[in-house]
Amino acid sequence: MKYLVSFKRLSWLLVFYLVLLLVLISTDPYRSPLLVVVVPFGLIFIALFMTINSLMKLTPGVQRLSSKKRLFIAAAAAWLPVMLLILRSIDQLTVRDGLIMIIFVLALLVYTSRTNFTRR
Repeated sequence: MKYLVSFKRLSWLLVFYLVLLLVLISTDPYRSPLLVVVVPFGLIFIALFMTINSLMKLTPGVQRLSSKKRLFIAAAAAWLPVMLLILRSIDQLTVRDGLIMIIFVLALLVYTSRTNFTRR
C-alpha cells in the first residue's frame, strides 16, 4: 500500500510537470491575457511544492517533523524560486533583491524550526 501511495504522488507530480511544460510551450506572453501569463507561476509553485514535500517525506531526518511544519518549509522553499522568477520576468531582479529574498526565507525557516505547530 505504501508503494501505491508513492506511485500516486509521483504520477500527480509528473502530470503537473507535463501541464506546466504544455502551458509554457503553447503560450506567447506578449499576446496572451494576464491570467494566462500568471498561471505558469502558480503551476511552477505547485510543482516545486509537491517535489520538495515528496523529497522531505523520503528524507529520514525530516520525517520526524510534524506535517504542518513540513508543509510550511516546503511552501517557503518553493516560494523563493517562484518570487525570484517573477522578479526576473519583469526585469526587477537585482543582487540586492535576491539576497533580501534569500535572507527572508532563511529567517522564516529558522523561525519555523523554533515554532511548535502542535500547541493550540
